[in-house]
Amino acid sequence: MKILPSSLLFLCLPLPTVPAIAQPPTANLSLPARAAEPELSYETFDYYDFSAMNRSPAGRALRERIFGELKNAPDTATLLKNLNAKYALSVPESVRRAILAKFSFHGDESFNTAEFEFSEKNIANAFFDLLRERTFPWENHPENIEPDESPTLQEPRISNVGNIPPNVPRPDSAAPELRVPTPPAETLRTEERLPVPGVVLPQQLQRNLPPAFLENATQVVVTHPAPTRISVLASSRPLSEIPDFPHLKGYAESLGEASLPGVLIYRKFARRAAEISGFTLSFPPGEFIVSEEADRVKISVDFHCKDISEAAFMEHFFLRFKLSLIDSAKRQPAPARVQLLAVGKALKLTRTGTSLKLDIDCAAEDFPAFLQWRSVWFPKR
Repeated sequence: MKILPSSLLFLCLPLPTVPAIAQPPTANLSLPARAAEPELSYETFDYYDFSAMNRSPAGRALRERIFGELKNAPDTATLLKNLNAKYALSVPESVRRAILAKFSFHGDESFNTAEFEFSEKNIANAFFDLLRERTFPWENHPENIEPDESPTLQEPRISNVGNIPPNVPRPDSAAPELRVPTPPAETLRTEERLPVPGVVLPQQLQRNLPPAFLENATQVVVTHPAPTRISVLASSRPLSEIPDFPHLKGYAESLGEASLPGVLIYRKFARRAAEISGFTLSFPPGEFIVSEEADRVKISVDFHCKDISEAAFMEHFFLRFKLSLIDSAKRQPAPARVQLLAVGKALKLTRTGTSLKLDIDCAAEDFPAFLQWRSVWFPKR
């Protein structure tokens, strides 16, 4: 059972296989509401509360494990290095919470989102300011605005699209007119094309994003919806056609589950294939939760199998997983032996029709030993 993702989009950061607000986000978390909702399907949802993981040894072990996988994954190592060096970030350590979600249209079109909440608002502000400077070279520079002293002219409206480059001559006339040249197409930004405030992510940064996040995307945009938040949107359709995704039924329901007290990780995952010991298995879709309360860690996985036969097969697979854990625990030195035995005996399987539920309720002090064992037992992809 591969609980953790093999990679995340860490901004820009992380799709789909894994997390960001203690309370459900308001409408300013993403795009403003749009017109008629397109035929958009909600597929996956990944939530991590890294801040809550800092409050206990079990949570810190989980956090270190996730960050270690991020830094060692080929599709994120370069990205993290570039972000920290060029954009004044310190990811992933500075990220408090993260949400990643995947949507799809009919066919192969997609819409992927990533939301990140940082530990301090100056981190998000510095990132966005540096990004805007690289993307809009004429924006927000006073020396690029040549004020008009003529009292007969209306005060010019300086927009976010782009200001006057330096050394642009005025026409020789009795009533001079302020001329704002059209910026290059790649830097043109209007309210119709991008959320406000929003910046098209530069190509050099896009190239470092995980391919699964970018799939078929024609536009990748970064927004700054709140002082401590950064959003990344990758869409194969114009953003004007995308609805207000936090209020879509599936997304909102998942966010409600993820925001419950004690939840460290919540995942809604699609069917996926995994290779174990040379065999390719198809894992059914479902939900996965890791929570912690009163010195207890709870892991709950619900699989939605396609038929009774698959449910029986998955039950047998995880029964073997439990027996393998217990057998391995007996050969470990103390105290790992005692801890792994406790986790193995706590693993419960419940099958009802096409649904299979896996539960582990163990002491928080035993959880790190299970994490370490799982990394050895389950092969890397």
